Amino acid sequence: MPRTRRHGTRVSAWVGWARGVLSLLAVAGLTVTILPHAEATAWWVRTLDFPRLQFLIAQAVLLGLLLALPRRLHWSSMVAGVVAATGVVWQAAVLFPYTPLSPVRMMAAGADCPSGNRLRVVAANVQMTDESAEPLFALLRRADPDVILLQETDAWWAQHLQALSGQWPHSAKQVTQNYFGMEILSKYPLVDPQVHFLTDSRNPSIFTGLALPSGTVVRFYGVHPRPPLAGQASTERDGQLLAAALAARQDGGPAVMAGDFNAVPWEGVLQHVERVGGLLSPRIGRDWVPTFRTGSLLMTWPLDHILAGPRFTLRTLEALPDFGSDHYPILAELCYAPEAAAHQPVPAARPGDIAAAQKTVTAAQNMAGPSPQPAAGKQAPGPASD
Repeated sequence: MPRTRRHGTRVSAWVGWARGVLSLLAVAGLTVTILPHAEATAWWVRTLDFPRLQFLIAQAVLLGLLLALPRRLHWSSMVAGVVAATGVVWQAAVLFPYTPLSPVRMMAAGADCPSGNRLRVVAANVQMTDESAEPLFALLRRADPDVILLQETDAWWAQHLQALSGQWPHSAKQVTQNYFGMEILSKYPLVDPQVHFLTDSRNPSIFTGLALPSGTVVRFYGVHPRPPLAGQASTERDGQLLAAALAARQDGGPAVMAGDFNAVPWEGVLQHVERVGGLLSPRIGRDWVPTFRTGSLLMTWPLDHILAGPRFTLRTLEALPDFGSDHYPILAELCYAPEAAAHQPVPAARPGDIAAAQKTVTAAQNMAGPSPQPAAGKQAPGPASD
């Protein structure tokens, strides 16, 4: 056989092999794109929602490789290209609202927002096992928030956080023997702070009023549910988030909900939370503001959230610098502007939304189990306090 023909045969075989592999990857990419839209609570389905940006980049590279193949007009290459392009467009459509190209959902605050109506909130997961408080304290003093929500605070953290009581004299906390302790520190008085175990599990939430200098009392909901992990479905996470949203709906006042939700903003459960609780995401139309994982390019996800009702406008939204945790803190400066509610309506609750939320809460209560504990537990339970 002539050398040219042998070379052509080898090239053709290589192209056919590459086309087959890329076609399989295109199908797999479209599968992981669509699958999270299913109403499933299996941990592996729900975690496919987290790396959508990473999937988008991988699918775009895959599409480029398919287009670069020789004989790309071959029918199999064309089908694979359409599949890959569908995945790229689908992922981009899901992520588009969390870019500056999309209209904002929460209006920007005017420069004339009265100081007594401003609420500067920081939410930070301290990573319980990271016992180095001073970097966090220095960051908080620079950021100068009015309210701080800290998660994964154990007895060690609770003791060291007393050093901040001069600047943030009001507090509520629940110290636990797991990774879900919580503490709120505030410059403003707390009104009736209460610890809730929303689905009868060991991870607490704290609900409290915040008395702004203007006299307005804002309802604040601090939540930190467990993430979907191997052997741990998202039911309990979803139930706790929706329980807080139902509480905000029932309370009916100006509301802020914050914490490490262990969910990304484009997940169906968070959109359900926004509709049920009457809450707005400040990320929409601005940036997706990733907060996990510090120092990682591959695992870069927006898991920490500050949502607010339509009577608030937004002055600032940003992730703060790394202080040694696996999460970046998130900061939002809000302006209480009740007249804004007429101009930024929240997504309306759909028929069946409330019943579905209540059903999820009940399901979470039925499957609640103990939260994971550290190898050497040095924590002791603690009540809410002010």
